[in-house]
Amino acid sequence: MIPSIGNVGPTLTTVLGGFIAVVGAFLKSEHDVRSKTDATAKHTRKPAIVILFGGLLSIAGGLWSGQNQTKSAELRAQFEHDLRAKSDEIAQKSEDLVKLNREIATKSDQISSLNQEIAASVTGGNEFVYLDPLLAEEQNRIFLIIVHDGRYPIYDVGFRVLDFRVGGTKPLAEEMLSNTFSVGSLAPKTRRFVAYWPLVPGQTHYAFNFFFTARNARGFTIQQYRFAKINGKWLSATDVRPYNGGRVLHSHIDPNYPKRADGKIDWNSQLYSNP
Repeated sequence: MIPSIGNVGPTLTTVLGGFIAVVGAFLKSEHDVRSKTDATAKHTRKPAIVILFGGLLSIAGGLWSGQNQTKSAELRAQFEHDLRAKSDEIAQKSEDLVKLNREIATKSDQISSLNQEIAASVTGGNEFVYLDPLLAEEQNRIFLIIVHDGRYPIYDVGFRVLDFRVGGTKPLAEEMLSNTFSVGSLAPKTRRFVAYWPLVPGQTHYAFNFFFTARNARGFTIQQYRFAKINGKWLSATDVRPYNGGRVLHSHIDPNYPKRADGKIDWNSQLYSNP
């Protein structure tokens, strides 16, 4: 109720003051007319007082209205200031929330990556091994050295050797048992001597396929390894692929190693199979 009076009061006061001033002016006009026609009429200041009172009341209403307008402007300015402050606060909280969500997403990615690292260190991940044979012609043997270049340990490693010169000359069970080697577990960046393999003196070409097994799926690989003696110097070529084919996991070809006309290695050349 009070706010209603405060809003309407200045207008009512101004109107009332104007009305009283008009009444005073009317009374003064009547008195002036009567004074001209009636010599006995007494002079009075009441109309002037009424006019003065009405004028002062109108002035008071105007001042009251101006005060209310100033107060309203101040309240509006304060409201807009508070609104902007709230908006800025909400915007800052939104930015903080977005930043927090980004941090949570980053932490989730880090946790996921860490879990993958832990799983890979336990299972062997996508690691594989290969052989880097050392040919010792003067000893008529090849030293079989296994290499693990990966980031994680690899477990339960083993391999079987297929020598192109003798493959299939023994009963299958005997051949598999005599050509199979158990390596065990390998730490990352490891080289280990496993065994040696005999050579036939006087040969100029040797071919071996190594079939690897390990606890992890990637550990099931096939490695082709070929030696050729060119101008009195032994050269080699090798590649490693998954059992089921696919991209080459590791390869090395010495410069000047013999190739076919199309520039590729002839992995199954008859030269490797001659006894």
